[in-house]
Amino acid sequence: MVMNTSWPQTIRLILFSALLGGAAGILTTALTTNYLADYALELGQLTEPLRLSEQRPIAFPSSYEEALGRIEQEALPAVVSLTAESATPESLFGTEDQVAVTITSDGWMMALGNEGYTDVFTRSEFCNVTDRVVDAMTGVYFYHCETQSLPVVGFGSGFAVEQGEQLFIVGSQGSVVRGQASLVEWSQDVPASSDIPSRRVILSTNSGAEIGDLVFDLSGKLVGIIEDERADGQLAMLPLEAILPALNRLLESGEITRPALNAQVIHLSTAIVSDELSRGRTHGALLYGSRAAVFGGVVSGAGLESGDIILSVDYQTITATTTLDELLLAYQAGDEVTLVFDRLGDEMEVDVTLGEWGN
Repeated sequence: MVMNTSWPQTIRLILFSALLGGAAGILTTALTTNYLADYALELGQLTEPLRLSEQRPIAFPSSYEEALGRIEQEALPAVVSLTAESATPESLFGTEDQVAVTITSDGWMMALGNEGYTDVFTRSEFCNVTDRVVDAMTGVYFYHCETQSLPVVGFGSGFAVEQGEQLFIVGSQGSVVRGQASLVEWSQDVPASSDIPSRRVILSTNSGAEIGDLVFDLSGKLVGIIEDERADGQLAMLPLEAILPALNRLLESGEITRPALNAQVIHLSTAIVSDELSRGRTHGALLYGSRAAVFGGVVSGAGLESGDIILSVDYQTITATTTLDELLLAYQAGDEVTLVFDRLGDEMEVDVTLGEWGN
């Protein structure tokens, strides 16, 4: 519900609007003239289109100024601030506030936050949070307030981000800083969950960025959220593709559910195991450990055993850059899929009904 507020809230709204409206200026000063030369060189070398989506390919910016313009025009209008009811006008953009981004024009927003936020400040209005739903798998919250015609963020591809790629990070103070993908990695846990998204993009930046900040590509499209800060100061980005299935389920059914095999696996493309276990395979998900195939669970119910290597889901092959958990992102709890697996060197297949994660 959009409402008129008292003068402290009005002051906060004015401050928020002014700072966001001036974000282009902040960006220009934050990224020094030395960066201009860097970007000119990098943008001149990049000739292929941005891989943002198969539905709407967008040409790569031809200049540094164009990249800045796209951030100002496409990213910043969809950036909002979440705040707690107890916050004061002086604390706007302070530690009590969290950057968020609008994902539907009728008031759905998302952020890596918590359930304590009660108010939303956009560029033009203030509204109360009327609903909040958490995706327990990723820790991302979806907030809703009663409003209409909000600018909506464009979605890019976090899975398409490659090592060395330049990105922009938008923070809670209306700041925009430059970042670079220094590494794309998958979970090193042994064993790991078969279901929880394991890919992270590691970012380096010369300026301040925080957990929960939003990451955009050079075309102004959202590609992920900063999930963690490493001991060396680098930032771990949760790719957008890990979040979108939860959003789609929320908009379709009003609740968030995730599909699951509920197994423990070793990703052969990222872990070193003995030839006896891998049987010479370099890709696949090796069922391993005491909970590899829990009795009564999805995997054991389908006849799979510890030591089996899952090779594909519905004949989509697990590769060095597409893990089992990423293939499962395309499905919902209750879907039936065909698993091809290796058992002692023989390839077999079985139909499995996916369970619900967390149950």
